[in-house]
Amino acid sequence: MPGSTASDRRTGRLGRALAWAGGLLIGLVAAAYAMLPWGVSLLAPRLAPTLGLDALTVRTERPGWRGWRLLRIDAAAGGWRITADDVHLGYTPLELLRGRLQRVAVARLAVDQSGPADAAAEPGPLPDVAGLFAALPTRQLDVTALTVHVPAAGFAARGSASMGGDSLALALGATFPAPVGDLDLTAELTPDGAFRLQLAPPNATAGGAPVRVEGTLAGDHVAVAGRFALQGPVLDLLRVATGVAPGSGRLEGTVDARVPWPPGPDGVAVADAKGTLAGDWRAADGSFAVSSLQAEWGLAAGELTGRAAATVVVTGLRLGLRATLERWTLAAGDGAGAVELGIDGATPADAAEMAWQLAGDTLTMKVRAALGAAGWAALAAAAPALPGEGDLSVSGEVRVPWPLPDDAIAAVAAAGILAGQWRDRAADLAVERLAADWQWRQGALAGQVAGTVIAGDLQAPLVVDLARLTWSGGAVAASGTWGLAGDPPAPFTAGYRPDSGRATVRAAAQRDVRGPLLGSLLKNWREPYDLTGGRLQADVDLTWDPAGGLGGRVGLRVDGAAGFAGATEASGISADLMVDGDAAGWTLRPTTVRAAVVDPGVPVTDLALRLGGSGERLTVADAEARLLGGRARLSDFDYRLADGSARFDVTLVDVDLARVLALEGEHFTGTGTLSGTLPVTLADNLPSVAGGRMAAAPPGGVIRVAPALAAGIGQPGLDFALRALQNFAYTELEADVDYAASGDLTLAVQLKGRNPEVESGRPIHYNLTLRENVPVLLESLRLQDRVTEGIERRVTN
Repeated sequence: MPGSTASDRRTGRLGRALAWAGGLLIGLVAAAYAMLPWGVSLLAPRLAPTLGLDALTVRTERPGWRGWRLLRIDAAAGGWRITADDVHLGYTPLELLRGRLQRVAVARLAVDQSGPADAAAEPGPLPDVAGLFAALPTRQLDVTALTVHVPAAGFAARGSASMGGDSLALALGATFPAPVGDLDLTAELTPDGAFRLQLAPPNATAGGAPVRVEGTLAGDHVAVAGRFALQGPVLDLLRVATGVAPGSGRLEGTVDARVPWPPGPDGVAVADAKGTLAGDWRAADGSFAVSSLQAEWGLAAGELTGRAAATVVVTGLRLGLRATLERWTLAAGDGAGAVELGIDGATPADAAEMAWQLAGDTLTMKVRAALGAAGWAALAAAAPALPGEGDLSVSGEVRVPWPLPDDAIAAVAAAGILAGQWRDRAADLAVERLAADWQWRQGALAGQVAGTVIAGDLQAPLVVDLARLTWSGGAVAASGTWGLAGDPPAPFTAGYRPDSGRATVRAAAQRDVRGPLLGSLLKNWREPYDLTGGRLQADVDLTWDPAGGLGGRVGLRVDGAAGFAGATEASGISADLMVDGDAAGWTLRPTTVRAAVVDPGVPVTDLALRLGGSGERLTVADAEARLLGGRARLSDFDYRLADGSARFDVTLVDVDLARVLALEGEHFTGTGTLSGTLPVTLADNLPSVAGGRMAAAPPGGVIRVAPALAAGIGQPGLDFALRALQNFAYTELEADVDYAASGDLTLAVQLKGRNPEVESGRPIHYNLTLRENVPVLLESLRLQDRVTEGIERRVTN
């Protein structure tokens, strides 16, 4: 029969075995009075084909005056073996002459599956129940001990059976495999075709039977009416037959049906049925539960209709489910219906709706869902582990081939949109102005997602173009492009394998900086540093696995960048940075960093250094630059990120004295070059110098002080010193340098030389101590530069 299940086939085979057993007994009774009784043993094998049996043997005693005893009957048919022991045929001579028996009594009747059973045959016409009772050649048929054994299914039953002019009755105590256990089955059939069936645990009262069904076999149809209350082993029997996961609960309801027989290919079109269903169910692992189930259904003119409502609990989340089956045309397979899903405790607006329609070979589902503040709050109350809150809506259409092919996932086609905003409850992560369109084609998800991602102070307007996302057996693979809004899109791939727990991400990114980068990405950015220009290109290849954690590499190319840190400005920065990571930590590969200009107030040009490091330590090597017309070299050193500390020497070579004096203003000029070493200590990123020393290169040079500054001020010694410095030709110039973290610079200068115009050019030796606050000096220089630049712009304009 089309649509029958394996359970149906097993039940049909067992029913045929019991029917064969009854037919065998009736056939033997007929043979007993149709021939000489003492010839049955010899003729039994020849009777087997006429009775539909594969084999038949009989052992018998000689018949008596009022009865005949058959010691044993063995029969085989269709993979079943039927054995009857101690069969007694009771009669009177007069009744025997009329072809009737008083009673057939069977002490033991066993029905066993001895081999593979025949495939289920198509159901035939209903028997003529009244004719069957009338044709019975005995007033009474009794089976004292009836046993049924089906080893392949782990099923065994023991009970009794009887048949007379008023009814056929069957009572069995059955043992099913775990977890079903024991059940009692009683059945009764009367000559008018009425039958009653009851299934219950052992020792259940008649009124407490879980399943009670009554009906009528009426030639061309079967009428059934009854109610059921399934729980315990009876419910387990249904669960095992339908393949539902282990659990517990109850199901109760009613059924009232009139089905034509045999059903035939179009029989369901003229069947009438209706029923109700109520109950609860909880999975054994607690992951799924259904409570307060209420449903009703009806079948008329080949169309199934119904409605249902229930509360569904999935991993702690309570959902209200309502479903309506508008119609299901069973013969054609067409149908339509709707499903609504609401969150317990949320508003009606926080719900999901799905309308479905099956037409021909296509199932179409239109989906709409919304989740607002009340819905997120309800989610938080029901499932605290589920993060977030916000306002999201989604809609779309799904088309599925019907019936589902083996590769159903690949055959589904779907499209839709998603919009709204979301944030986690800790406010560490949020997505605002979220807008997405999505498509599912050939087993893969694609679409475009745009939104502003907020993580702490970070606010990044991202655009992701998902080319393909697939998952199979828990494995996930994705590819596409991504980038900040306005940036050129860059490729990415990502994947996850559940067998190893390994996840990978490969991505690139590019950004042309045309303004403060961190200020645009980080709201409330107040730190005194930022990147203001240039091009950034990133290349990421990361792997995560449970054993080694996060590892891989991150590359960053900086080209023509500009920025500032405090009052220091820099431009023309270039570098190829590469960071490698593994279980031991992260390491920056040694790489060259260059800057065209670094200007803290005094321009430093052509800066180059080698930068590397790992953990909390950076290593600087081969650092050099041009400064004040000379060169500056730094000794190799380690910089500790944790406390901003380092120690290194700055070696200055051929620094132009004229440029050094110009820092003090236009009143000082000079010639010559200076060289020396400054031991620098960084503490909390503040520099200091102790014991630095500078000296002029031979043969010296000239220092000139403007006449206006050298004019007499009424102090003879100072007036002499300033007059001598108006044109001072020095042969030695040395300076001890100390610089405090507060910014105070102290220079102890020793100067030897002469002024040809003072005291006939005799030698003069100066010991000068100069003090200056460098940050104030640099700020004044920057102010001068700004004033000069402003004047130049005005003149130009």
